[in-house]
Parts: sequence; structure tokens; C-alpha cells
Amino acid sequence: MRAGLREVWGNPDRQGLNILAAIFCWFVGYNAVETFFTSYAKFHLGLKESVGTLILGFFSVSFMITAIASGFLGSRFGRRNTIRVGLVVVMAVMLSALFLRSRWPLTAAFVIGGFGWGLVNVNSLPMVVDMTTLEKVGGYTGLYYFFSQAANIVAPPVAGMFIDWLGYPSLMYFAAVMFVAAIVIVSFVRRGDVKR
Repeated sequence: MRAGLREVWGNPDRQGLNILAAIFCWFVGYNAVETFFTSYAKFHLGLKESVGTLILGFFSVSFMITAIASGFLGSRFGRRNTIRVGLVVVMAVMLSALFLRSRWPLTAAFVIGGFGWGLVNVNSLPMVVDMTTLEKVGGYTGLYYFFSQAANIVAPPVAGMFIDWLGYPSLMYFAAVMFVAAIVIVSFVRRGDVKR
């Protein structure tokens, strides 16, 4: 993995570094919501914790159902474009959640968000590993998981800090900003894309 990181960092075209930075940003946004949505539902919306967990569960179920289709869409329209569409969908869901205060509208929004997340998540690892040779796939896979797991470590304390300062609505704004940052960064990535 260290050799892969040196290669990515030293490459003047910055393609590998850009996709890893985008992955970090979108996993920070996703993990922030995953960590705090149940509390958001309880303390900000006045819903039961079980309802908040169920709404988040629909997000995951929608992601699972659309995972295979997301791969086909990435092959057909290009992984980068598919990822960007997915990020826009998830960002729109986070912002719309600020105006949705009851169970079923939020559930419907999160089902749509799960589809968007599938477009992002399913196409990201193949995009990373297609940037390298077969011999280095393991190292690049390690980089993918390093950046995604680093995001999972960073997201809860940073999002929690904003919630402490600005209240629970800041959770959705924080996630949306991270998704926007990911959209901007991934727009500069050309390698690792595929379109048939």
C-alpha cells in the first residue's frame, strides 16, 4: 500500500490522488449521516429511535437492491458520470431532509438516496483499481479502503462538533457540503473511467 501511495502522490497528473480525495469526502458525508441520523430523528424531529433506524435501514436496502444495476449503469454511461449523478442524488436527499419532518416522506427520500449511494459506491472501487496494473491491484485496493476507513474515523467527531455548535440541522448541511466537494474533485478524474 505504501508503494501505491508513493506512486499516487508522485504522479503529476494527480488522477489517483483526486479519486482518493473524492472517496474520502463522500464517505465522510455518508458516515456522518449514518452515525447521527437516529439522534437527528429523535432529538430534532421528535421521532422514535426505532423509526430513525428504520428510515436509515431503507437507505441500505435500496442500496442493496440497486447495486447490480449501478454497475451496469457505470459501464454504459461511464463510472465518473454515474458517480456524479449518484452524488447529486444523495446531496439532494440530504438537503430535502431538512424540510421533511415525518416518517413516510423521509423514508421515501432515503430510498431514493440509497439508489444514489449505489451509483457512487459500486463504481468507486473499480475506478480506483482500473488506474493501475494487475500487479498493483492489491495496493490500490488497500488505498481505497484506507481512505474510506479514514473517513469513517474522521466523520463522527467532526460532524458531532458541528452539531454541538450549530444544532442537528447542521448534520445535513455538513453531509451535503462533503458530497459537493466530492462532485467537484471527481470531475477532474479521467483515468479509471469506462464507457461502452
